[in-house]
Amino acid sequence: MFRRLARLSGKSTCLSSRTCSLPRRTGCPEERPGPASGPVSTAQVSDQPQPTPPRSGSAGARLASDRERDQLVDRLSAACADGRLDLADFSDRLEGALSARTMADIMSLEADLGQPAPALLAASAHGGTSWFLGIMSSAVRQGRWVLQPKSHALAVMGECVLDLRGAEVLASYSPITAVAVMGAVRVIVPEGIDVDVDGLAIMGAKTLRIGSSPPLPGSPSIRVTAVAVMGEVSVVTKPPKGSARTLV
Repeated sequence: MFRRLARLSGKSTCLSSRTCSLPRRTGCPEERPGPASGPVSTAQVSDQPQPTPPRSGSAGARLASDRERDQLVDRLSAACADGRLDLADFSDRLEGALSARTMADIMSLEADLGQPAPALLAASAHGGTSWFLGIMSSAVRQGRWVLQPKSHALAVMGECVLDLRGAEVLASYSPITAVAVMGAVRVIVPEGIDVDVDGLAIMGAKTLRIGSSPPLPGSPSIRVTAVAVMGEVSVVTKPPKGSARTLV
């Protein structure tokens, strides 16, 4: 009987103490192995929240750098030089290129340009000369036409009007010699294009009226050398045709 009490007393001590002194065969509740951990099912994995991979922005949404804007200006200048853009369109796109914020803005400004044709590049490299004569008559060039690297306008008791807003310019520097003898030569240049006038007037006038918009970087240069004898040579800048700011 004493032996049974001693055994019961030993079992009670095992249940209350942290360290079990009984043999392994009797088993201690604190040392009994828990439920076996098997492989995690696919359903359990799918229920767990998965990290969202970072989204990579499109190329067009990337901000444009100063170098990329400068490269676009160079490409627009080349397109204007080989005739793919007229002066008015070039002026508008050049203003957009300088204020472009993203690559999408840059791509939209040159999406329709393509590659320059080799024949056009070869023709523009050789250059040429344009002549405009108004002898007791009028000579008017407007709309889409080609301004050669060198141009001469002669008005004798007549008138010559050169509207460059739709002209294709073949050179980054285009000198124009304007002679008015008892007549008038008028040159219209789109705003944003670098233009200047020099020369002399004898009993006549040479005038330059430009808007408040400064010349855009990379734009072609138009230089008018005026000779006015009892006549007038005038150069004026205007917004492109179709613009709400177009002057009458």
